[in-house]
Amino acid sequence: MRDPLISLIFPPFCESAFHGPHLAIPLLRGLLDENHIRSKAHDLNISTIHRLIEPDFLDSICSATNSSDYPEHEKNRIRCAIDHLRTTPLPDFINASSIPLKTVLKYAKSLLFPHPQDLEHCLQAEFDRHFLCNQLYDGFISEVISDSPNIICLSIAFSDQLSEAVELARRVRRLSSAEIWLGGSQINLLHDTQIDLLAKSGLFDRISVGNGEQTIFTMIDDHIQSCHDTVVYRSGSMNAIQINKLPFPKFEPIERYFKPITIPVLVTKGCYWGKCTFCDFPKLSNLGGKAYIARDPGLALDEIERAHARFGDIKVNLISDAVPPSWYKKLCKQAIERSVRLNTWSYMMHSSALDESLFELMAEAGVSAINFGTESMIDRILGVMKKQAGYDEIRKNFQNARNAGIRVVANAIPDYPTTTRPEAYLNIQRFSELSSLISSLNPQMFDLTSGTAIDDDPLSYGLNVPSDAYIKSSHGFHSREFRRDDGLSPTDRKIVEKSFARMKWKVLIDRRLENIPDHMREETELMIDGSCIVIGTTEPSIWIMSLGTSWNISLEEVTFYKELFEHPGRTIPYGELKRMAERIFRREDVDRWLYELMNSGVVLGEKRHRRQATAMERCDG
Repeated sequence: MRDPLISLIFPPFCESAFHGPHLAIPLLRGLLDENHIRSKAHDLNISTIHRLIEPDFLDSICSATNSSDYPEHEKNRIRCAIDHLRTTPLPDFINASSIPLKTVLKYAKSLLFPHPQDLEHCLQAEFDRHFLCNQLYDGFISEVISDSPNIICLSIAFSDQLSEAVELARRVRRLSSAEIWLGGSQINLLHDTQIDLLAKSGLFDRISVGNGEQTIFTMIDDHIQSCHDTVVYRSGSMNAIQINKLPFPKFEPIERYFKPITIPVLVTKGCYWGKCTFCDFPKLSNLGGKAYIARDPGLALDEIERAHARFGDIKVNLISDAVPPSWYKKLCKQAIERSVRLNTWSYMMHSSALDESLFELMAEAGVSAINFGTESMIDRILGVMKKQAGYDEIRKNFQNARNAGIRVVANAIPDYPTTTRPEAYLNIQRFSELSSLISSLNPQMFDLTSGTAIDDDPLSYGLNVPSDAYIKSSHGFHSREFRRDDGLSPTDRKIVEKSFARMKWKVLIDRRLENIPDHMREETELMIDGSCIVIGTTEPSIWIMSLGTSWNISLEEVTFYKELFEHPGRTIPYGELKRMAERIFRREDVDRWLYELMNSGVVLGEKRHRRQATAMERCDG
């Protein structure tokens, strides 16, 4: 066989790929195309998302809700969310962010798709699935094998995709003689014993670990020669010369993705810092002992310019564990010289090298947002993390970004091991004090994963790991069960978690308030969050799905809110809004009540700010 056809599959579920394709498959297709090897892409993730929001699937979610173990109040919320999606145009439903859609899909996953607790469970159990899920996956596989591919390659970027890839592989085995390959960043993060489990499962003919751009050609050669001696392929190291020789990715049409469209552009592999004690990302690539390698900024800019020319009004995601400041400076200078508006967002580490002039340069070049791995604002904890910068640098970075007009996303790990109670509450205070400089806050409580410095020596961090077993967490199948012995009690941790959750939605509300004029005229048109729902009749409440907040309202207010939320296009002139309020409140109370309405987050901003407001809500990618 001299001319194989490779079908590349991106499985469900990957929420970060709502707004555009993940990079892995387009990059592999670019390489295959360059080497005259036929390939076809199947983004089953975005296909599944569109299918799940069709009426028959929404009916199935409701039916599964009724027979589920959810408490009755949660069942009611699920039914209300689904009814609201049915009756609301999708652009209005997600006019604040994609979170409302992700909320419905989270319910669909929990009710209709299985939840393996570890990799062994995932591989050993053939789960009963809803008949519509069976139809969905059988339809996908029929479509894939209709082209008679010789190879079906599943690329796993996120942990929730792995169990779905196993299910898809089972169905391929029953219906096709094609070889089944497995690879992707999530596979690279697994422990060697877990790779062995996958290899022995009989579901996969070849498994790639490391740089898939390198292993794929060895795998193709072995396939052509009918060689089955090696099931697991581990890449060699990649260097700067090789990363600069990578071709442009081969992207499919983007019409199925949700706006604002985001196109990924590779800039580095590895991390220029690479010391954080919680991070397992150094396992993602074999770089021959180097912390990171980078593409030439000019090549990355060529790709950015090409993406803008092809796809129009898009955001660009610079794919990197953390973009080095010196590299970003070169990119921005070249973008300004070539009159290319970057419109990029990317990950960066706090550093004293990020001075005021660099943020001003990035703003001039069109950098729109930075996602900072802030994690903590306590210097001792930052030292335990082995972060590059301390609280003073964090504060300066936030302020300089804000001054330059660059939006900031701040990641946080509020309960990092060894945190004491005073430190936990001081951390809340400091994040709160700087919240006016943050566009979006992303707190995640600590998970222990293999391949990290903490996992190598958990006792030094006050953690007790009871077994060698690996469990499934939001970070992947390579997570570890652990017990804590530090200054935070379970009650403290719950308080800290709730405090950061409140801060997260308050930050979003504050950014919405910035888009509302201080002095509104009668004709000022306001954008209403399309995810707002009135729940209940005897004890009614408002639920803003995009924020995850809710509050009780009086029976007299129900008609007002329903009329407001059903307003055409989710826009309303301020004068009309005021007259609606006057029907249920005394005239002297209306202005004060409308002020509180704005503070609730119901209003996204003045209509002319719609695009800025939605982009701000979505700048976490």
